[in-house]
Amino acid sequence: MLKNMKLSAKLGCAFGIMVLITAILGYESWAGLSEISTNVALEKQGFNASETLNQCGSLRRDFATHGFESTVEGEPNAAQKWEQAYTKLNQQLGNIEENQSLSQANRQLVAQARNQATTYQTAFQKQTSSRTMKDEAFASWGKVGWSITEANNKVFAEVISPAWQAAQQSNDLQGVANWSNIANSLNEDV
Repeated sequence: MLKNMKLSAKLGCAFGIMVLITAILGYESWAGLSEISTNVALEKQGFNASETLNQCGSLRRDFATHGFESTVEGEPNAAQKWEQAYTKLNQQLGNIEENQSLSQANRQLVAQARNQATTYQTAFQKQTSSRTMKDEAFASWGKVGWSITEANNKVFAEVISPAWQAAQQSNDLQGVANWSNIANSLNEDV
């Protein structure tokens, strides 16, 4: 069949085949670049979510160190910053999960990560509750300690010191020794 064709027809068929091959290669290249672009966008979303998770970890450690105190005047404390970062993380994971180009297996992994993030939030909330109870306990302990110190100082000023001075003025060495022992014992025990 090719022997009977004119040279121009043979060249035309060859050119047509070359155009067809070029079109197929062009389409495949375009499809591959589209897939790469989608994967890069997904990778960027994943990286941003990972960075936000790292920020949550850093803020959790800051909270463990500083509690509800703000390290910079006028800025939120570490617990408030953690809540903001967690909200951002949850939104980022939701955006990744809703991405239509994500495979079903990867979508399940993202859903699992969101569930674990909820567990992380619960653990952090327990940490903040514990810190609140600890701070309240220390505040109460401080009040009790100061009231004991005030009572102790009052006993020294109103009872022990006058009795010790009276014993000293009357040259009662036994009384001075007794009141000194009482004062020392009270200092050591309290």
